[in-house]
Amino acid sequence: MGGIGKTTLVREVKRQVKEGKLFDSVVMVNVTQTPDVEKIQNEIADELDLEQSRAGKALRLRDRLKKEKNILVILDDIWAKLDIEEVGIPSGDEHKGCKLLLTSRDLNVLSDEMNTQQNFAVGILKEEEEEEAWGLFKKMAGNCVESSELQPTATEIAKKCGGLPIAIAIVARALKDKSPHAWKNALRELRTRSSSDSTGIAEVYSAIEGSYSYLNSEKVKQTFMLCCLIGHNGLIEELVRYTMGLNLFGGVNTMEEGRNKVLTVVDRLKASCLLLDSYNDERFDIHDIVWDAALNIATRDRQMLVLRDSDVPKEWSDKEKMKNCWAISLLEDITIIGELKKLEILNLAPSSIKALPKETAVQLSRLKLLDLRSCRNLEIIPPDVLSGLSSLEELYMDKSFAEWEDADVVGNERRNARIEPFASSNNFKCSYADELTPEWS
Repeated sequence: MGGIGKTTLVREVKRQVKEGKLFDSVVMVNVTQTPDVEKIQNEIADELDLEQSRAGKALRLRDRLKKEKNILVILDDIWAKLDIEEVGIPSGDEHKGCKLLLTSRDLNVLSDEMNTQQNFAVGILKEEEEEEAWGLFKKMAGNCVESSELQPTATEIAKKCGGLPIAIAIVARALKDKSPHAWKNALRELRTRSSSDSTGIAEVYSAIEGSYSYLNSEKVKQTFMLCCLIGHNGLIEELVRYTMGLNLFGGVNTMEEGRNKVLTVVDRLKASCLLLDSYNDERFDIHDIVWDAALNIATRDRQMLVLRDSDVPKEWSDKEKMKNCWAISLLEDITIIGELKKLEILNLAPSSIKALPKETAVQLSRLKLLDLRSCRNLEIIPPDVLSGLSSLEELYMDKSFAEWEDADVVGNERRNARIEPFASSNNFKCSYADELTPEWS
């Protein structure tokens, strides 16, 4: 089941393989319930420092892996058959030095669909491992649990975690350094939630909600909700934009200040076991159970409109409920953004827009960051739009707009923008496609 510690286990395998140099290389990818082959390829390529290309990605990846004399590829959290050949991972006699280590919640997926040669079951900490469960709990909560005042309550709370490592870690860290009445309240909540559910999952959900409730700031809680909106292996940069766009942290005025604040909060959430490290420092990850529980919290508290499929929920037409939402996803027509006069972050990457609305410059006077990366269909940025964004600090246009107007085109003949002189500011950051060399007018 989820939360047993499969991911933690294979991460430790990866660490020991690298430390002991058991393989020349080792890479690890989180597959998830809805696998994206291109995303898997990109993550493997990132770990191998392989330059990415849209064309022939599987072939290039296979050739790169075959250059390693021996390599361990860890595919974590497989829910259904994954076509190894489609991804570009050599197997069998094609490259005997390439070994695969897979994890899944379903043995049939491994043995029947992936044809694994050896399978190892990872179960909960049973009664005979009670000392190990208590040892983990004590390690996370600290030696205070052995005090005469706390030990009876702490022992019962540890038992309520049902031998599930993620529950033990989350509960213990949430209660660390808390007062005795907080421990007693946590036990009461665990008892109440688990009394109507015999599967053990209720205890985990209760544990996650307990950890969430013990976060010391509403801003940190809201940031965690945003992390859940982004999901697995989310980009910290994307999180920065959400928090800045929502003006989540008072007194934060620049993008750099925002990044520093977000990184500090992410570290706080990792310390609470609510977030995990990802495959590189630019991302964060989240456990499936934590993610699901958090989305339930978000839905119940009506802080976010959570869409689990493509259906439009009936709440969409409820204006009073919509007023309470602070996360909205727009259709392809983005003309309406001109009405969002307090907007500070506009991220259109990647999208299929063909033109940037002229209303953008007139009304978005507070915009600090504009991201147009990978907008491959973008053909029109009206003249003076960019120069009209008087508060703009950062502009990203890699693999996007290439129709920059020549400097000698003037007046009514101009159809498109030139990159305007706001780039001369020391505080301005611009990123555009390598093959473009636009002139600064």
